[in-house]
Formats: sequence, structure tokens, C-alpha cells
Amino acid sequence: MAIRWILAPAACAGLGACALAPTPADSRARDGDGTVAIELQRVLALPVDEAACLTAHALRLTLRLADPMPYAGGAPATRLDAESFEIGYDRRGAQWLPAARHRLVDRGPGRGVLLQATDELPGYGVRAVAKIRLRVTAAGSARAVLTGSLPRAAGSRFEAMLTSALVARSAPGPAERAANLAREFASAGDLLRARHHRDHALLACEDPVQRARLAADLEMPGSARAARSSAKERIGRGDLAAARALQQTAARKARSPAHDYHLLWQLHRRADNADSAFAAALLLREHDRFGHGEKLAILELQAQGLADLVERALALDPQYLSRQGIEALPAAAPPR
Repeated sequence: MAIRWILAPAACAGLGACALAPTPADSRARDGDGTVAIELQRVLALPVDEAACLTAHALRLTLRLADPMPYAGGAPATRLDAESFEIGYDRRGAQWLPAARHRLVDRGPGRGVLLQATDELPGYGVRAVAKIRLRVTAAGSARAVLTGSLPRAAGSRFEAMLTSALVARSAPGPAERAANLAREFASAGDLLRARHHRDHALLACEDPVQRARLAADLEMPGSARAARSSAKERIGRGDLAAARALQQTAARKARSPAHDYHLLWQLHRRADNADSAFAAALLLREHDRFGHGEKLAILELQAQGLADLVERALALDPQYLSRQGIEALPAAAPPR
């Protein structure tokens, strides 16, 4: 007898989905070759793309050896439109083969899914003797409905795989817990502890792709921005030694040539070091795409005695110097 899965709301246990209770269906459900099938209907408390990704991975694990590229990071699926996905497999003889136009790569809870197009998973087409077609459809901003049918032999294993994936997603692992602690300490300004937990998160992450994404996410660029902001304040107060140290710290934490050379120019200009300020302006000109380095280089040339170029600089932006905290340039040197 076929089994139809219906919702059992009381069984919801915080797994990101409602548990299901089997009840006898009114009619027998069979797949293409007459095998008794299990009909599925499940509500997942996830965005539709994340629900489709988990479903696709669970079905790929259920039908072992079906994916011709098991080492691929994404699970076979087809995005039908913005609110629905289809996970399909075709069977010919004893072999299942994916029928999909995309692969779905899970980026982690709340970070969406990477969609990779592929033309290597056509299925068996008209030669298939049986087909599996699971549909995941959006039912709101953070809910999706899974429907379809599976052969009885695969149904229980698929349920176990999907439930296991939901449990793992609801309970963050060691890497995610350490990453969360790193973010909390970084936001509180405790960078020493933040770096400690960041290192633990990277060591606990086994997937090299996820480790690279985690490293980029936990780079903590905010500390470098804070150092540069503090350096500018020290320049305004005339504490150039401390400003120089903060500028070097920011450059080590998160290198940004445009910001670093601009700050270096401010340091040298405040110290009345004309040659070094001109060098910093020229370096900034090579990295800054907004033209600030070009203007600063022109103004530094004026300080060297090329008075005709200052008119070009002021025509570009008359208020530029005042916004940089520079009241006036030193008197121009005699013309060369």
C-alpha cells in the first residue's frame, strides 16, 4: 500500500522542518515501472533555495553512485524559476542518473546557495524506465514545501538523510561556534580573543572551500579601519609618532594601498617633509581610482615651485585641501 506523508504539527522539534506522520493513502502510488512508491509532502522552515539544496544533497546521498561526478561540491538540481526547484533522477536498468541543469552549493545557514549551471547531467530521457521528480516550492520568505514521490526502498533512507542534514544545520558545529565567538569579540573590540577563536574556527573546518570562505569572512577588516581612523585623529592632534605606528598596524592587518598611501601623505605633509609627501602622492596616484593621488601630486609639484599646476588642481576640486585637514600648503619654492 502506498504511504502519503502528512504534517504532524505537534512533532515540530526545532529542526527547521515539521516532522511527518505516515497514514494510509486512498489509492496506490506507483512509479514508472510499477514499483510501489512513497509520496512526500513536507514543509521546511528554510528559504526555498536552501531547502532545495538540502533536499538535493539528501537525495544524492540516498541514491549512492548515481552522480557521475560524486566529487563535485554541488548537488544536482534544476531551478525552474525564482520560487521553485526540481530535483530529478532517471533510472535505466539498475542505474540512476541525475537529470538536472544546475548544481547547488550550500554556503551555510542564512548565506544563500551558489547556483552552478551544468550541461553534463541530462538523465536518460525517453530511455528511462523510472523517474524521480521532487519539487521544492516557496511558501513564504522562509518556508518551502517539498512534494514528490520516491521508490519505497529509497524513501526511508532519504528521510533519514534529510533529517540528519536539518539537525546538523540547526546545531552549529565547532567551526561555526568558534566563528560566532570570533565575530562577537571582534565587534566588542577584543581583537586578541577574536583572533584566538578565528584560528580555532579555521582549524575545526574540514572542508577546504568552506575554510577559505570562513577565512575571508573572519578577516576582521573593521580593526584596520579603526586603526586608520585613530591615526587620522592623532595627525590632527600632532601626535605623529603614534599616528605612524597606527598606520603601519592598519597596513599589516588589512593592506589597502589607496588608504595606506593617502594616510602616509597626510603624515608627511603634517611633518613638512615635502619630498616624502610627494613620493606618497605619486604612489597613491598608482592605486587610487578616484583621482585623489593625481590632485595631491599636482599640489606637491606646486610646493616645489611649479605654480602653474596649482590652478589645475584647484579647478578640479577647490575644497579638496580643506576636506583633508590641510589649511594651506607651504610657500612655493622659487621657479626652476
